[in-house]
Amino acid sequence: MIHNNLPTVLDINLTIDEQKPNHINKTLIIKEIMISNKLLLQIANKNRSDKLQFATTRAIHKLNLLKSKTLNFGKQNAAKTSGQLAEVNMKYKILNISCAVLLQFSPQVLAITPVDVELQLLIDISGSISTSEYNLQMQGYSNAFASDTVQNAIINGTEGQIAVQLIMWSGASNQQVMIDWTLVDSIASADSFSSEILSIARPFSGMTAIGSAIEYAYPLFLNNDFLGTDKVIDISGDGTNNSGSSPAEAAANAISNGVDTINGIVISNNQTVIDQYYDEVIAGDSPFLLAPANFDEFQLAIENKIAAEIEGTIPQQAISIPEPSSLILFISTFLIFIRNKAIK
Repeated sequence: MIHNNLPTVLDINLTIDEQKPNHINKTLIIKEIMISNKLLLQIANKNRSDKLQFATTRAIHKLNLLKSKTLNFGKQNAAKTSGQLAEVNMKYKILNISCAVLLQFSPQVLAITPVDVELQLLIDISGSISTSEYNLQMQGYSNAFASDTVQNAIINGTEGQIAVQLIMWSGASNQQVMIDWTLVDSIASADSFSSEILSIARPFSGMTAIGSAIEYAYPLFLNNDFLGTDKVIDISGDGTNNSGSSPAEAAANAISNGVDTINGIVISNNQTVIDQYYDEVIAGDSPFLLAPANFDEFQLAIENKIAAEIEGTIPQQAISIPEPSSLILFISTFLIFIRNKAIK
């Protein structure tokens, strides 16, 4: 039974509205509210105790991360504004409330393996991918996990280990987990994962349903027995969506349900394909897109991409979405430049 005196998501919303923090990024706050809402709903649905305990663990972990960010805020960049600091503090308060609620219902925490990232690889095997291209794509993923770049990124992480799941997709009803959640915590386990990729037989081909692939994938993060600093979907493709769910709606659903970032890699120099992935697919915290021109360039691109996702960085050659503050600064600088040119 849920006690009537516990804070609710409505209370959190009212608190934010009453304060009217004009200098705070409300989009990010709303994201945290939605995550908190999801956790609170899991409390109400007590038919699965492991789900409840998982929610508790994840909330505590997220809270600790935000607390660490708050403590280190001024140290990292003296130019950060008070508004940005207030944003972090607000997120901290929201999760603090969630944790207080969760802990009253879950005194024991399920044993979950901490990792630096929960990484989901979504590989396009639609009809436009020929047999030779499929083989090159799989060789690229395999070589990436066998490479020094990716293996060093894994070993040198805070936890020194990651969790990876590999899914293949094509049409609206064609998605399949080919390698389920696997702990990669050493050179030997990375080499083993690399070999397992090459052993996969292509299960199907068909239309290109990007949105349906994301809708299929993101619920699989729940109850995977891992707890990562970030949950990242890494999706590859060589064409535009022509079947199934809207990519933009699917990406929004994934982010609102706790996925931190969706990154993309487009194996094409077709601007229409690149534009759709940039505008509708990549989403969340500091997402980026790589666009190797052909399958020969794919190997290095996927290696750099996976390493960056583990390290929490953005690789060179990436097409990234600028942070709002950076975008505003760029626009302001550009307008000042135009004005000065006009005066001269």
